[in-house]
Amino acid sequence: FLQSCRFLVFRFRTDVWWYGLVLIFRGPMLSLPAVILTDSARGQLLALTVVLIVTLMLQLAVWPWKTPIVNVMDALISALLILTIATAGAFLPPASAATMDAFSTLSMAFVVLLGACVGVMCLLVVVALVRRGPMGSAQEISILTLGPVPKLCEMQGKLETMCTTLSDLSRPEVDAVLEAMSVYDLRNLASVMTCIGNELGSDVAVKLRSSRRAGLVKASSRSVARVVTDAHTSVPASPEQNPRSFGSTGSASKDGTGKSEIPDLVEL
Repeated sequence: FLQSCRFLVFRFRTDVWWYGLVLIFRGPMLSLPAVILTDSARGQLLALTVVLIVTLMLQLAVWPWKTPIVNVMDALISALLILTIATAGAFLPPASAATMDAFSTLSMAFVVLLGACVGVMCLLVVVALVRRGPMGSAQEISILTLGPVPKLCEMQGKLETMCTTLSDLSRPEVDAVLEAMSVYDLRNLASVMTCIGNELGSDVAVKLRSSRRAGLVKASSRSVARVVTDAHTSVPASPEQNPRSFGSTGSASKDGTGKSEIPDLVEL
């Protein structure tokens, strides 16, 4: 079965193997307008534009081709085809009254859909303001994240399993695993290592940084977690018992510059 269907899947990434079906259906969909709308050139151009826009959006969403440059060229060709169809409308003869009425109805339908999209966005903004959770975090609701977020407990167990497995592998075995990965997987892995390094601290971030990532958080999550844990578990002490936490007047200790030793969370 795999050999017989190889021509459908071998050009695409393994997680979007189904994209060959999209290309198969796109061909007939581009040909049908000339057969169905034989007396309406404007209808043919509109149908072609809709098909190309839908397939272009899907292609940009999943980035299906194995070679990245093919994805760029495919998107560029689709965009140029859409522009060509749009400019071809200038060479059409004047439209009849029936055609004008039909396109007026379609225009109103598009405006209604546009208003519906704006309404949905406003509703999502209201929901986000009510919840007041960190934007793009694991606390977001499923509709804002376009699906359920992986459970943190499961991610922790899988991460521990991966670390244990990698520690048992030799350097040649790790090299073989990395060489078998695709360019997209390697870039995703580089992004994950950079993200984890930024959360563990500046020293680790320098060693693990493999991709560009804007960092607004000055203190690492590990150091912040330690500060919070110490604040909850420690018992208030006198300045003589804990000179590191209190100054001579009983306030939080500061360094020579007068700044608190507690790390800043956000770097402005």
